[in-house]
Amino acid sequence: YRAVLERNPSNERARLRLSQLYLRQNQLDQALGELRFLEGTFDVRLKTGLILFEQRKLDEAAAEFNLALATAHRAGQPAPDYGRARYYLGVVEVERKADAAAERHFRAVSAESDAFADARIYLAYLLQRRGDTEAAIGVAREGLGAEPAHVELRALLATLYEDRKRYAEAARVLEEGLAQSPDDERLLYALGVVYEKAGQRDRGIAQMQRLITLNPKH
Repeated sequence: YRAVLERNPSNERARLRLSQLYLRQNQLDQALGELRFLEGTFDVRLKTGLILFEQRKLDEAAAEFNLALATAHRAGQPAPDYGRARYYLGVVEVERKADAAAERHFRAVSAESDAFADARIYLAYLLQRRGDTEAAIGVAREGLGAEPAHVELRALLATLYEDRKRYAEAARVLEEGLAQSPDDERLLYALGVVYEKAGQRDRGIAQMQRLITLNPKH
């Protein structure tokens, strides 16, 4: 690709491929350098922001994600990864301790985006951190309704119920998850703990024994 670019420095396809190769080798500065040569499309802005975020350059990453969103707005229609850009911008704002801005971005990620579940997880954590566990439960339920097979969302919702001592609801959420993924160790352990807290010690022990059978090192 370098030889191609030496002959034709304006070959954007070769430059993009070269940046991807640098990324695979974790050569972030070199990948970023190649992207800087390219036109500031939504995809280029998003990739640039992700590299800057990986480098912990949060202010620069936020600027690139905002430029990506502005580029999509100017185009008149959301880019396929629009929700992903909003999600990462929210993550940057969490890192910058700007929870209100982060919450706004997470809420803007639509159910059609592949970042929806991740955004709902972060949003639920933010709501719980400020003491609004009931709102966090609502957000986690919304996410799980869209992606019922998402184990992390299911475990989070169960934990939120558990925190409110709503053990029957926590157990139901975990049981439904185990009906889909019978050998999921995280769900098995969580259900054992919930049973124990609910006073169903025998059922809790049975879950832990099942977990140990699956993974003796647990």
